[in-house]
Amino acid sequence: MGRFDYADAAKAFGAVASARPDALDAQVNLAIALLNQQKSEDLARSESVLRERVLAIDARHRRGRYVLALLLLNDGRTAEALPHFRDVADADPPDAFAAYFAARSLAADQPDQTLLWYRKAIALDPLLRSAYYGAFQAMQRLGRGDEGRDLLQRFEDLDRNPQAVVAEFKYLHMGPLAEAITIDRDRAAIASTMPAGSAFAAAAPLVAQPFPWRSGPSGGPVSPSITVVDVNGDGTLDVFAAGAGGGTTPNALLTGDADGSFQPQLRHPLASVAGVRTALWGDYDNNGLVDVFLGRSQGGSQLWRQVTSGVWRDVTRAAGAVAPEPAVDGAMFDADHDGDLDILLLSARGSIRLLSNNGDGTFRNIAAAAGLTNDDRGARGLAIADLDADRDADLIVIRQTPPHDLYLNDRLWQYHRAPGTDVLANAAIETVLAGDVDADGDTELYTDGPRGIERWVRDRQQVWQPAQLAAGDTGALGGPATVRQLALADIDGNGSLDLIVTRGSSWAVIDPSARQSGSTQFTAQGPATATWTLGLLDPARGPSVIGLPADGAPVVWGPGPGRHPFLALVLTGRDSRSDQLRSNLSGIGASAAVRAGSHWTALNTWRWQSGPGQSLQPVALGLGGAAQADFLAVTWSDGVFQTELSLAAGTVHRIEETQRQLSSCPVLFAFNGRTFGFVTDVLGVGGIGFLERPGVYSEPYPTEHVLLPVGSLVPKDGRYQLKLGEPMEEITYLDAASLSVYDLPPGWQMTLDERKSIAGPVPTGEPRFFARDLVPSRATTRSGEDVTRSIITADDVAAPTGTADPRFIGRTAESQVTLEFDRPLETGGTPPLLVIDGWIEYPYAQTIFAAWQANAPYRAPSIEARDRDGRWHMVLPEFGYPAGMPRQMSVPLPKLPRGASALRLSTTQEIYWDRLAVAYPESVPAVRHRRLPVSAARLDVTGFPHRTTLSQRRPHYDYDRRAPLLDTRHPRGWYTATGAIEPLVAATDDAVAIFGPGEEVHLEFVAPPPPPPGWTRRIVLEVRGWCKDMDLYTKDGETVEPLPGRASPQRDELHRRFNTRYEAGR
Repeated sequence: MGRFDYADAAKAFGAVASARPDALDAQVNLAIALLNQQKSEDLARSESVLRERVLAIDARHRRGRYVLALLLLNDGRTAEALPHFRDVADADPPDAFAAYFAARSLAADQPDQTLLWYRKAIALDPLLRSAYYGAFQAMQRLGRGDEGRDLLQRFEDLDRNPQAVVAEFKYLHMGPLAEAITIDRDRAAIASTMPAGSAFAAAAPLVAQPFPWRSGPSGGPVSPSITVVDVNGDGTLDVFAAGAGGGTTPNALLTGDADGSFQPQLRHPLASVAGVRTALWGDYDNNGLVDVFLGRSQGGSQLWRQVTSGVWRDVTRAAGAVAPEPAVDGAMFDADHDGDLDILLLSARGSIRLLSNNGDGTFRNIAAAAGLTNDDRGARGLAIADLDADRDADLIVIRQTPPHDLYLNDRLWQYHRAPGTDVLANAAIETVLAGDVDADGDTELYTDGPRGIERWVRDRQQVWQPAQLAAGDTGALGGPATVRQLALADIDGNGSLDLIVTRGSSWAVIDPSARQSGSTQFTAQGPATATWTLGLLDPARGPSVIGLPADGAPVVWGPGPGRHPFLALVLTGRDSRSDQLRSNLSGIGASAAVRAGSHWTALNTWRWQSGPGQSLQPVALGLGGAAQADFLAVTWSDGVFQTELSLAAGTVHRIEETQRQLSSCPVLFAFNGRTFGFVTDVLGVGGIGFLERPGVYSEPYPTEHVLLPVGSLVPKDGRYQLKLGEPMEEITYLDAASLSVYDLPPGWQMTLDERKSIAGPVPTGEPRFFARDLVPSRATTRSGEDVTRSIITADDVAAPTGTADPRFIGRTAESQVTLEFDRPLETGGTPPLLVIDGWIEYPYAQTIFAAWQANAPYRAPSIEARDRDGRWHMVLPEFGYPAGMPRQMSVPLPKLPRGASALRLSTTQEIYWDRLAVAYPESVPAVRHRRLPVSAARLDVTGFPHRTTLSQRRPHYDYDRRAPLLDTRHPRGWYTATGAIEPLVAATDDAVAIFGPGEEVHLEFVAPPPPPPGWTRRIVLEVRGWCKDMDLYTKDGETVEPLPGRASPQRDELHRRFNTRYEAGR
């Protein structure tokens, strides 16, 4: 059921139900699986199971009554459903989902009663988002719309809370009573008691081998720092203690072995770099090998690249990563969310350096241009967090003296100062850490300073306000602080984050969830330490603390017996099944929320410990004794949402960002006599807000003509039926649709003057008829490979593209296809057409930005022609390309050089040429043309057709295999209500039907009589509209508005009538 494979689930549950007719919960499991298949025969069987096998035996069976009520409500039998929902909602324990669906079952003319039930659902479960929206709608019907706006705002705010839920007719969204349960097993997910003993073992030496450890106090020229990373890529974590050594080996690089021991690497080049204050680890060039930026306290910081495994090179000057200022701390993270890691460096003199990764191995400092202020107040430290919940990385810089700096990321290399921060900015703070301890989706800040440890949250006016967790300089925490550090981690495996703090020579663990003085859970005993860090040396048992004394070898407080098992996550932007990459390979900047039973834990991978230094290691999560995490939700640094199910405790799980297609504009399905078959996508030319380069967005072309393949659309009950579906994370604004039917006499063909135009002639969408076309006699690639067989037939086997650029989706090294014909192409008549069947691997706005930054342009195809003397002439520079998934396009060829008998296409786009031919257009007086208006249109929520990616990245969708849920979100705003929508799509008037992920528009047209025998019918879908995705670099990508097109009184009235459904987020 968790994989939404309801057919197999029904078979399995059916076998259990037959073997155990007395197990009523097994019968309900079967009914749930049948209900979710949503086929009429399955719904009838589900109702029969519930009535005859469950309620006939136990008329008060709670789950049975609830699932039956859902079935009745979904079938429109609201009067029958309502008493079941009411009884379940009022039973002990009361159920919020039952109260919500009771409100849904009430008639529209009872808004007062509806509001009461929605309010009851909210009282029972304040995280049930849908109840707030339902209450808002009820308020509107009662004429109290202004009062209801707070409810709508709460509905929106809950989108960022991973614990919030939406109620709808989809599995896992209908409430716990409608979920399949385990039969005859203990259903308790989380143990109620902690294991006996301490969470930490006694301090022990980390390394037994001799090493020239520094001697003397820590206040020398370099204060030591510790970071943890897998330096050599052997799967075992290593420790880098900067400033811990003496003589010619100022840094201790301790490589870990599988037996838990550590070996000093005296001759490693990183061990000999003097003056290192902060080490920032990450794979900045995405080559699969970790690199490091070493911030030095006397200036002259260095960037070291791991060129090949174990081979390190100082590339500071070659990479443009020079930083002469004395470094205090920094971070390696994807500041501009373009898929590679940038470097932020803070100076003791007050300057900020933001080294933006150009994507070509070089960096440039953009701090001043981006609005990051330099001044003479030295910096102490920093935190990175999404302070305004808009999916990007904001900055907090702690200064030696207030005010501190809080910057919100505007993307495109711009920051502005965050509002509501005066109290925080002027507080006496020495270190800061960001987290989400209560897992509600809102960032908290934890600070330490003379006033003690404080927890900062925003009040109702969005102003940051503090609450003290521990008073300053308390003896319980070890006396006055010299270097203050903070970390957030679950140290006992109970699934809740703890706050690890330091004061003077001791460190302790306190409870960060308490609003007043935080209770101390553990105080370290052992040698005095100058600095410490967390290290996941034993992933199954959780984090250790590694401490570095001022003048001796490091010690470790390992996991103690008082812990539950942990699971560990290695997050990476590299999908091993794909050669594409959207997020940085190190996974830095990903945020995650984990559920075990009903308990949630939230975390991010920017910095879960205050500096100095930035480790790179797996993330440990306790599950409170549960055997597995039931659910993991990840938001990657590119803003993409992904979920995983059933992750076992005691294991390291590698979570890769799935490289699925996130946008392409709506997908077209046509009834082909048997089913609704996949055809292609449409409106690829109508994308709005698509970034070309900073400040420049591509111009959408809202009209597209799609020539349907022969036989792909046949009448059903006298009507042509098409579906436009949204299986991706985007919105469609559909203005109008119609069909043009062309019946061609024998021997004639047609194409359309249609394509995504770049610099070539603007397409008209008009038909072009021809009786003659010419395929190449030979076709070769730039390397001389013969690809003739691949391009003379439209058979979904295309010529190979250029070598893929692994940095940028949809970009390749320049490719060429040369077409040689057995005769000159000019005939003296009408200029010929180049007719192309093919498809393109589209980039996203984010990758376009990244490629622009790296000076790696996407060059659209150009056409050259070879004259009779063998010279090549440019005919059409960057004329355009097939605008999406498999389709046919054409482009008129202007006057060719005399005697030209060869054409050459070149591009850096990943375009798959399936068939290439030259056609000679002519007039066809006998052609019969009919234009068919929409006869019926409706909008439905139908789920997500199953996608497979075939060879050469050719997509295919199976409409008959639809999943109710996918890892997608709705941009915020008003969508078209489900049901009939003909007035919105019947005419070109800018009144649009708006639909999003998992939704479709079903269109019907009255089919004309069939053509005469021997004639060929070609059908063209003429569609007008726009689409927009949620890429971080798409303009206004997170909201439905602003609407495209022009406003008018008629449009406004249609929108008020039809666009009444509000959606936001998941």
